[in-house]
Amino acid sequence: MISICTPSRGLIYSKTTESIIGGMQELNKYGIATSYVGSHDLPIPDCFNYVVEKCLQNTAVDKIIFIEEDMYVFPDAFVKLATSEHPIATLQYNDKNGSPHGIIHYNEIGEILWCGFGATAIKREVFDKLDKPYFRADVRYKVVKRMREDGTRYVSHYEELPLRSNHQYGGQDVDFYTRVRKLGYKIERIEGEMAHHFDLVQMGDGYTNNGVHVIKQV
Repeated sequence: MISICTPSRGLIYSKTTESIIGGMQELNKYGIATSYVGSHDLPIPDCFNYVVEKCLQNTAVDKIIFIEEDMYVFPDAFVKLATSEHPIATLQYNDKNGSPHGIIHYNEIGEILWCGFGATAIKREVFDKLDKPYFRADVRYKVVKRMREDGTRYVSHYEELPLRSNHQYGGQDVDFYTRVRKLGYKIERIEGEMAHHFDLVQMGDGYTNNGVHVIKQV
């Protein structure tokens, strides 16, 4: 069984909901059983830990697909994520900060160091081997991206910084992939499949019929 999860802090876009429903319907066409778990009012990293632990309570679940609250993933891409043999498989999607490779960061030899959780599939075995909590935001990393000397691609490297006592935004993805790579796992990109990433530009005005939220594709 595939469990699809959304580690939301309380806001999920309608396009994301449409995507998840369409993806689950497509998986069901192929005879792949699905379930769904979401969070609603938890901060990072608690929202990530909550959905994973809820998913894994069902012993039939052998893979979790993360679809974050601001993503759109096409139905056929759900199938590729679900049927991938890689322990960790991810889709390319654009980064609103203008990253040349979207949210995927590579090292000098072309391995993925880390990526976002916008559209990522992870097998149960990875979580079974990982110490809890699965996700932490108190570990800090300084990430540096630069162009290779031969000009062929950007590469990243990072260093761990001192722990922080309060959970500020982000960092849970870098820490997670750092730990799973130490266990010997690699992150694989599914070629040719790009998800859409959306950004909330402006909240609509309250108490007006035309108070539409302004959401753009990144």
